[in-house]
Amino acid sequence: MIGARIKARKVLTENQERETALPLLEIQENVSIEEWYSVSLVITFLEKYGVLLKTGQLDQPLAKELLGRDFEYWYNRFLHNMISEDRDDESYWATALNYAHHWLKS
Repeated sequence: MIGARIKARKVLTENQERETALPLLEIQENVSIEEWYSVSLVITFLEKYGVLLKTGQLDQPLAKELLGRDFEYWYNRFLHNMISEDRDDESYWATALNYAHHWLKS
């Protein structure tokens, strides 16, 4: 997972440095399969974190302690402005990620 996180951070940082950053699903069309795999692996992990929190399947104090800081880094640095609940193809990711973000802030 650490390798995927390093590659995903590089891809997403490069995207932010573009004159006009691409939305998440357009990034997929502009990077290698290996790079997209890393990005989607990180996002899917964070999405599952949000779903598990929302459905009460995690020990919440432990989840916050173990993953809260990393989640907030990815959410605040890259994801909050790249995904939208208004786009059907991203709404599931966005809903879960936004839930986890607001839960961590409460």
